[in-house]
Amino acid sequence: YCRGWAEATLPEYLQLADEEGVDIAFLFPVPYELDFETKKELYLSWRYENGKTEFFSSVLSSVTNPYRLINSHINGIVEAYKGDKELYFIPMIHPCLDTVSQIREYKEKYNPIAFKIHGTGSGIEPQKIPSDIVAELRKCGIPLILHTAYSRSQSDDILRNNSPWAEWLVENDLKGCLAHGARLEKEALDIINRYENVVLGIAPCDRVSRNEDRLATKLDSYDPMTYLTYLKNHVDC
Repeated sequence: YCRGWAEATLPEYLQLADEEGVDIAFLFPVPYELDFETKKELYLSWRYENGKTEFFSSVLSSVTNPYRLINSHINGIVEAYKGDKELYFIPMIHPCLDTVSQIREYKEKYNPIAFKIHGTGSGIEPQKIPSDIVAELRKCGIPLILHTAYSRSQSDDILRNNSPWAEWLVENDLKGCLAHGARLEKEALDIINRYENVVLGIAPCDRVSRNEDRLATKLDSYDPMTYLTYLKNHVDC
């Protein structure tokens, strides 16, 4: 939904959805990624001003419940929609900076079908998530949509975080979906094949499939059809 980061509007998205034959859509915030040079600032604080959503950087240790305002704003957009498409709001959570009470509030206020976690954008790895947050996520039973990332040009572990996230779901008995085809990381796909509580998301395959640097597996060519064919051949349906 946030195509072009914070500049997209709902009418723009709905027009694109009509062109592509999309009848059901899930809307959620999208953060900027961690500053890999300093690891001190995250682009994860949001505000709504002058008719548009804007983001700004905040020092990691000074932020609590960083997605609260943007979650409320996007949920309002979904609730105000009166068209013929099915729109669902999915709150973004930060497992290290959100409080247990905030996650409970999201569940009660939005009754979401899933929570979104953006590991690189939130600057976190699964092993750093507090046990009380894990326990609350398990208790509420809401599935997690996990952003995946990969980079051949950077060796930082946080950019090679797909199989650890899949393992985290299995170890903590959580239901989750690894987005972006798990960046074609074989170890993550093997876990998806072995455990029913871990599933695969493929979109947006056009952008991901054309970027060799962002895929863990080398392909003969980098295009959506080759990307989707690889997933078809390596993921049990």
